[in-house]
Order: sequence, then C-alpha cells, then structure tokens
Amino acid sequence: MACEADCSAGVAAIVKAVGYLLGDKGLQEVPSDMYTGNEITYLTNAGFLNLTDKKVLESDKYLMRGDILLCKGHHTAINLTTGPGIAVDGWHWVKDKGIWYWQDQYGRNAHGWLVVNHHWYYFADDGAMQTGPIWLNDELFYLMETGDLEGACCKTDERGALHPWRV
Repeated sequence: MACEADCSAGVAAIVKAVGYLLGDKGLQEVPSDMYTGNEITYLTNAGFLNLTDKKVLESDKYLMRGDILLCKGHHTAINLTTGPGIAVDGWHWVKDKGIWYWQDQYGRNAHGWLVVNHHWYYFADDGAMQTGPIWLNDELFYLMETGDLEGACCKTDERGALHPWRV
C-alpha cells in the first residue's frame, strides 16, 4: 500500500509541535524536511534514544506510546499505544529533585494510568508521578500524598473513608 502522505514530514511536525508545547529547543529544531534517511541523526540529536534491542524491534510488546518507529529509507510512524510487556521487565522507581518517576531500562518515563505493585498510579505527560486531588476528564481522583504508597490511587469504603486501592 502506498503512503498517502509524507510520513517523515508528519513525524517532524509532531515532534516540533511537542517541542513548542514543552519548551524543548532540541525538539523545536528538528527540520521539517527530515526524511527516513536522516531521521535517526536528527532525532538522536534532539534527545531521542535509538533503541536496537531485538525485543523492541521484533514486537510491539515493549513499545511505549509516542515511540517513533523507523524503517530507514522507507517508512516512519509514531506508536499510539503502550505494549503489554512495558510494565514488566526492567522498570524501576527513580526520584529526581523530589519527584518520583517510573522508568524503564532506557530511562523512558511512564505516563498516564499504570498499575505498579497492585496499585494504580497516574503519571503526567512529563512522567512525573502525581499526588493529591487531580481532575481528569471531569472526574476527581485522590492520589496518596505521603507515605509508602505515595501516589497510589484511593477509593472510598462503605463509610466514605479513603483507602489506597489494591488491584
């Protein structure tokens, strides 16, 4: 099937837009005329990791939402989902400047909702674990603010008391 649009230009536009949203100069400077032959160079210069592990290349199981896939000289795309194996192998907690992150062996941060050690956690787009009350899609969630289960999502019991939600 032929490509109906310039896939490299689409990836470049999205990377640049994210750069402006995050204030990241490296992402902003990715050239619009990037193509699959020079994409690895431009994206690694902008801070992307070039993952070459066999398990990443042969299956979507270990891909994260936002990973850029490249078949050099042919096609490129942005992965839209997080694979089922992503929260299993090599993940660990990292605390940086008082903020907790859940990272894989490549230093990539989790984002969105994720079950870690039988508890739901929410990670912002930058990967920072969220705490306290947060509104998402017009719904209020309370995430533990301190203690061993800091960041764990709570639910109410029959009396209305909040407790960490074990799943």
